[in-house]
Amino acid sequence: MSCIILSSLSMNLKNRKLTYRAWLPFDYSSTILFYLMYIYQLISLATAAFINVGCDTLICGLLVHICCQIEILICRLKKVIFYSNVLRGCVYQHYHIIRLACIVNTKFRLIIIIQFITSTHQIIDNIFEMEWPTLDESKKKSLIIIMRRTIVPIQITCAYIIPMNLDSFMGVMIILLYTFLISQFLDIIWNVDNAEDFTENLYATMASVVSCSKMLSLLVNRKNINMLINVLIEKPYRPLEMDEMRIRYKFDRLIYINTLYYAILVETTCACITVTSLFTVFRKGNLTYRAWLPYDYYSSSIIFCLTYAHQLISLTAGSLVNVACDSLICGLLVHICCQIEILECRLSKVSNDDSTLRDCVRHHDSILQYALRLNNKFRMTIAMQFVVSTLVVCSNLYQMTKSTSLNASYLPLILYMSCMLTQIFIYCWYGNEVKLKSIQLLDNVFAMDWMTMNRNLKRNLLIIMSRAAVPIEFTSAYVLSMNLDSFVGVSKKN
Repeated sequence: MSCIILSSLSMNLKNRKLTYRAWLPFDYSSTILFYLMYIYQLISLATAAFINVGCDTLICGLLVHICCQIEILICRLKKVIFYSNVLRGCVYQHYHIIRLACIVNTKFRLIIIIQFITSTHQIIDNIFEMEWPTLDESKKKSLIIIMRRTIVPIQITCAYIIPMNLDSFMGVMIILLYTFLISQFLDIIWNVDNAEDFTENLYATMASVVSCSKMLSLLVNRKNINMLINVLIEKPYRPLEMDEMRIRYKFDRLIYINTLYYAILVETTCACITVTSLFTVFRKGNLTYRAWLPYDYYSSSIIFCLTYAHQLISLTAGSLVNVACDSLICGLLVHICCQIEILECRLSKVSNDDSTLRDCVRHHDSILQYALRLNNKFRMTIAMQFVVSTLVVCSNLYQMTKSTSLNASYLPLILYMSCMLTQIFIYCWYGNEVKLKSIQLLDNVFAMDWMTMNRNLKRNLLIIMSRAAVPIEFTSAYVLSMNLDSFVGVSKKN
């Protein structure tokens, strides 16, 4: 909203134009009337923005409160064994939670657009895990009543048609990305007939290809991703002592900072492309990217604006997918470094304790298995990123050499090329960090005080050293290693 007001003040006000087109029953050409109408439009815009914020936060707040009530119910159900009078209140509370969800869905079904789901399957799991043999018949009967009601989850819908959940959101993202990719790909097949048009279309099409492939990879590996994330809070990965928690916090903070900076770079690039397109391409009546479409988008200004908005929204959606996928993979690589450092911390405290060292051997084996599983699941995604980034950088450099003077299109191209190089760099950097950490583990084990250890401890340490002699190394499609040498090699070729 602030951007709209500032843009209007710098452009429309100077030309004595209103921010928005409007029919009015009087002539506002006089200075006083014009300023009054101009201020009226801006105040109305701000008022509408506040109404949107108020309505959206109200509805989402009620949905969050439903989640809160379900969690409170689960907490109370855990105390049923100790307090016999609690269960009747739990049944009563569960009934009212369902009523509240139905009321929210009925009252706001035509307003809600953003998808959301409040599932109560967790209640069934918690009730099923309770100590049923210790409960009497009346308690079991009340718990079965709650379980029968919970079989059908609380689901909020939009006008009783679209379920508001992450699957609906993913469906919209898939439609945006794949329709954008198909329109660009068909333009290459049917419209492109020279090298300049091909390179103009290539960098955007390749970016769409890698966004769609990452989206597909995330969808296909959804269960594996949940497993890779959830296993980090279980033994032997879970930090047990304060030193290990500090190590975990340090690496979690590193992941947060990297993701934040990477998202800022990518979204700044998207904003720059959008602003440049609005001030250059849009004024000429052209789309931001070349595309073949099965209709004439010049036949109507509304159709043209919708098509133009579709391209920009698809661009933003693709950038978010890239940020999510790259941050996820690099974050898991950082967690491997974190686990190696936690293992080193545990090994430093081994003092003739066979059971502790045996756990360290299992921990090291689990880290190796985790790294292998991560590489297997995302090796093709990483390989696609390497190939596409190389092609896009070459295409951008070719486009920049076509112009003999600086123009407005240079900045988006430079930022876009920076994003592509950054995508390769973060994979290579953290792949290299994992390799160095695994090599460092061998040195740290060798530097331990072997003379004071018994034979069993030495044998277990030798097992760790023999495995650590082969460093953990990530590859893209089993061909190109993810390290700084690979990044330097790709940069030299470009």
